[in-house]
Amino acid sequence: MEEQKDKAMSLGANADFRLFVVFAFIFFSLNSIAAAGETVLFGIETTSLSIAKDTVPTVKLNKKLPSDFKYLEDMYKDEYFPNFLVDKVKYEIKKVVKFIESGEYTTGQIQSELDKMTIAINKLEEEFNENDSEIETTARESIGQTVEDILSYFKIDIDIETAIRKRNW
Repeated sequence: MEEQKDKAMSLGANADFRLFVVFAFIFFSLNSIAAAGETVLFGIETTSLSIAKDTVPTVKLNKKLPSDFKYLEDMYKDEYFPNFLVDKVKYEIKKVVKFIESGEYTTGQIQSELDKMTIAINKLEEEFNENDSEIETTARESIGQTVEDILSYFKIDIDIETAIRKRNW
């Protein structure tokens, strides 16, 4: 019985030592990452981002969408879609562009803005219906193409189906 206690104590000490080694490894790893100015784990601040803020790679842009960028080209060409409503859709898309152009964001933050945009466009459906129109195939494709062109221009790696995943149209 005494031998089993000694063995159990020995195993416990080994487990404590292994735990110590793991924590020491993490601590020294974090310090070396911090010294390099990189993002670290567990919310420890460095000159970059921390896990508490969001450690997903960021998109930092120093460019603006060209002023002659064509928003919703097919919708504007088709009289089925009242221009004042297409302008409302364009306004929602332009809010995302303004967000992207204004700073450094993660793809998750950009996706959140795309979700807000899509939900706002969903809310226009009734207004389209009241004006003998609807957000249907042509509109869906035009919105999708516009968003896809924007994401491509800014080299943002979000699939178009994901980008407009909240759509009802």
